[in-house]
Amino acid sequence: MLVAALGIILYTNGGTIQELVTEKSDIQWSKAATIVDLVYGTILIVFYEWSKMPMSTTWVFLGMLAGREIILNFMTFRDLPYLETFRKVGKDVLFASMGIAVSVFIFILASQIYPDTTSDFLK
Repeated sequence: MLVAALGIILYTNGGTIQELVTEKSDIQWSKAATIVDLVYGTILIVFYEWSKMPMSTTWVFLGMLAGREIILNFMTFRDLPYLETFRKVGKDVLFASMGIAVSVFIFILASQIYPDTTSDFLK
């Protein structure tokens, strides 16, 4: 199943997440993309080694891309207004929040349908 999912992602050239990344500033260049990957990997390793708190890799990735987008807009004095940059960032946060809401809804629904097999979290 996992191999099939990876095959679909490769077949669609990255799928939806690639569209999200591609709309960011200068991310098409391999140097910029490599730097983003390096920083993302470093953050994940640091949190894995030194933090006992669970972490969502999705939020780390979105936060890193959002921070990069805001800094690029600020440092390069682009013609693109700040409001447009914050709309891009806000859209990413909205979609990630919707994903969390759907996940929580499915968890609660499953715990109501199968009450004997769920964890003690909702009891």
